[in-house]
Amino acid sequence: MPEQSAQPRLDKLSHRLAFQILACGFEIRTDSDELAESLTYLVQQAEQDYPVRERHRFAVLRDEGRYVIVENGAETGFELASAAAFDTLFKRVHVIAFEALPDHLRLHAASGFLGGRFFVLAGEKYAGKSTLALSLLQAGVDMVGDELVMLNREEAVSFPRKMYVREDSLELVPAFREVARGLPFVSNAVEPRMVAFDPLDVGRPWRIRPAPIGAIVFLDAVHSGRSRLVPCGKLDMVKRIMTQCTPPISGAPGWVGVLTSAVDRADTFTLELGDLDSAVVDLRRGLA
Repeated sequence: MPEQSAQPRLDKLSHRLAFQILACGFEIRTDSDELAESLTYLVQQAEQDYPVRERHRFAVLRDEGRYVIVENGAETGFELASAAAFDTLFKRVHVIAFEALPDHLRLHAASGFLGGRFFVLAGEKYAGKSTLALSLLQAGVDMVGDELVMLNREEAVSFPRKMYVREDSLELVPAFREVARGLPFVSNAVEPRMVAFDPLDVGRPWRIRPAPIGAIVFLDAVHSGRSRLVPCGKLDMVKRIMTQCTPPISGAPGWVGVLTSAVDRADTFTLELGDLDSAVVDLRRGLA
């Protein structure tokens, strides 16, 4: 479908979703009810103390069985199903947001504020970061993310993304189980449904702002017995947390030094993660 034939239809699209991801503002418009519903899994409304430097506009139009994708006024391709169009938009939006911060390294970690300090919870896949983040949120801690933190020489900031939690993990946080039934999700034939959860869904504030990292906790999954928060040496923490980092996409050198400096300035701990209640107690006591 040529761009000139699509353009007159853009003003008639029935759904408009607008959101910010740090330095980027996004608008997605579509005439597909199904796609608009799916996009609620992606679109978040976190309050963000971060200057928007770029704005990007997407439109997805149904045309003879296709979902035609228009980016900033130019047609970029099409998909044959709503689910595929959603997947393309999801990936493209995140690529743009990362490219807008090319010199930041990415740290795979949950994050929040406690006692006025920004802290991160890192760990291997399935260590329990998301479930622990929800447990802390339930206990009144200002959790701002469960997946990604962007870090440069001056400060760190949580990447604005909903918490994607396996449905079976919500059994461990019963206070949120009922709320989760009405939230967006994705599913497949192999794994449990992934529910998109954020602090606003339970009446909590969700404000993302840059700050120095005050504390770093690396999770060692035990999954039984009492949890235990233990001080961790700086060199040991650098070795552990480096495995959870993605270097800057700009290829800028010195990112290991950036990480090392952040670790050196922060209080560092390991958490032997057993039961969630004792983990919350120890973290609130140790990080406050």
